[in-house]
Amino acid sequence: MRVVGSRVFHVGGPISGAAFSGSEALGERRGVYLELRSDDGRSGWGEASPLAGFHAESLEEVSSSLFGVHERVGHLDLMNDSIDVISECTHSFAEGITAFSVETALVDLAGQARKMDVAGILGGAGTRASCRLSSFVGKLGAAEAVVEARHAVERGIDAIKLKAQAADLENEIAAIAELTRTLPASVEIRLDLNGALSLERARVVLDAYGREGVSLVEEPARGRTLLELGGRGAPWFADESLVDGDLAERLLDERACRGFVIKPALLGLFEARRLALRALEAGKGVIVTHMFDGPISLAAACELALSLPRDPLASGLEAHAALTAYPRCALPQIEHSSRAAEARRTGRAGLGLAPMELR
Repeated sequence: MRVVGSRVFHVGGPISGAAFSGSEALGERRGVYLELRSDDGRSGWGEASPLAGFHAESLEEVSSSLFGVHERVGHLDLMNDSIDVISECTHSFAEGITAFSVETALVDLAGQARKMDVAGILGGAGTRASCRLSSFVGKLGAAEAVVEARHAVERGIDAIKLKAQAADLENEIAAIAELTRTLPASVEIRLDLNGALSLERARVVLDAYGREGVSLVEEPARGRTLLELGGRGAPWFADESLVDGDLAERLLDERACRGFVIKPALLGLFEARRLALRALEAGKGVIVTHMFDGPISLAAACELALSLPRDPLASGLEAHAALTAYPRCALPQIEHSSRAAEARRTGRAGLGLAPMELR
């Protein structure tokens, strides 16, 4: 099977519900879908939904980069070429979210050709049918976040995530205490600071969160400040700072960094999996999550999580509010029931997305 054509579709619009870019609420989400067509009439799907402040490329730049992309990948034999060969080809002309969209479309086609799901293409035999999910419930201190947390627990979720700012630490501590009183003791409370704090403030805040039993804090500070943070208070995970490859390598050796939050749409599909594997080998926790992007990106992130040789921690792969901005698409990967997920995965190839649902 070889790629013989490509098309780019602009998608997106207003969001119905709570979605965030860092700590800022998003009112809309836009991106492009990439369709790669094979010589036997199949379609493989990728997505690029750049997020300002996180991705270097604009939507217009991504769209331009993807024009005629089939000519750059047409020499690949998707029935037989290894993931390493596909990765080398993609990274010879693309990076970042552009590479992510091409990689996703290629492994979708490769899975269809080989009658394997994308998790199997990435990880080989032994991939799982489902993984534990965490639920994003909103901003710490917001009344609706408590309601959403209760609903998540009713769905069987045992890890919730909230955006925090640590500007009013006293009120945040009170909000954590309310959640602790409201939720079963088995439910993890995770916070995301989006790299907002200075070194000294981060240390104070982590100590306070740790005393309240917060299970982990994502990106308490940004960039190389993380290397100086130490391991006090609540455990902390690196997130967006992992886009700096040199820093990511150093954080793998930093014992105080307890884990990595892996975003395929930020790092690229193949690089995200490589980094997740390195983190697992280093004994760190791994969380795979989305960037409030569309269904193709979410499906790819789910497949990456399912491809790992060991279960990641409960991952941020639930359906989210920003999906309302995109064409509706059924996603077998995010079915809550393990039995239903197993049934839906049986016989599925590639991402398992029906093309008519994407238009």
